[in-house]
Amino acid sequence: MNNFFLLQKTHIICSKQNSQVKELQKIIFSNKYRHTKKLLWIEGKKLCESYFQNIKNPKKITFVFDASTNKDNIRMFLKENIGIDINFICLKSDLFREISQIENSSGWGIIVQFPKIQTKRMSMDDLIILDGIQDPGNLGNIIRTSAAAGIVNIWLTNGTTDPFSPKVLRAGSGGQFLIKFSFFSDLKEILKRHEITQMQVLATELKGESINLFHKKVDLRHKCAWVFGSEGMGLSQELVKKNKLLSLKVPHSKKIDSLNVASAVAICLFEMKRQRSM
Repeated sequence: MNNFFLLQKTHIICSKQNSQVKELQKIIFSNKYRHTKKLLWIEGKKLCESYFQNIKNPKKITFVFDASTNKDNIRMFLKENIGIDINFICLKSDLFREISQIENSSGWGIIVQFPKIQTKRMSMDDLIILDGIQDPGNLGNIIRTSAAAGIVNIWLTNGTTDPFSPKVLRAGSGGQFLIKFSFFSDLKEILKRHEITQMQVLATELKGESINLFHKKVDLRHKCAWVFGSEGMGLSQELVKKNKLLSLKVPHSKKIDSLNVASAVAICLFEMKRQRSM
């Protein structure tokens, strides 16, 4: 049936007890439910455009919109994505505001399937390993920076926040749709994997004996696996030494205790790109 016709016939949901509203709330607010159902809530025109630009041939999507939203904007979206099977959910304005994750929302969002996530073997180019990154803004910025630097693979430990939560999606600005994510129980499991033994593994430390990232003997022209620890604790020095990781530090003013982990990731990745461009 024509999507424009379905849009016009969609009735307005007014109750919080509606089964579709409850389902939507669980997708947005429950990490466990989101991963079980493999469904994402993407809100806002820019992020939705990024999804369709990078995810080819998406399957059925659910379009959720505020009853007061200008229908012309919705029709424009439908014209740009013609041929996709779309289900519509129209919410009373106060209901939509409750589920919205954006202060000045455009009044609509979509529910889509997860981008394909690889949990086993994947092609090993450069790799980012994140251990215990908990701040959604930091993780989103790391994902965005990694995508900008051409990184394809990110591995995360259980202590790291969900890369597909609404807050991380917004901070990532669509970088999630360019990255292959894999999930592991802890850093020890990752460092035992065969793929890792074939790469130069680099750790950034807050303490310990580390080499200046910009020292001439630091060679980043070969495949690198970068390991970044949590915002507060960083990486265990014992683990770094035991696994013979190359420990690096980003030089900065002694008046500042440490760099934000997302900033450190950006500096390291673009120093790697700089060396390879020479």
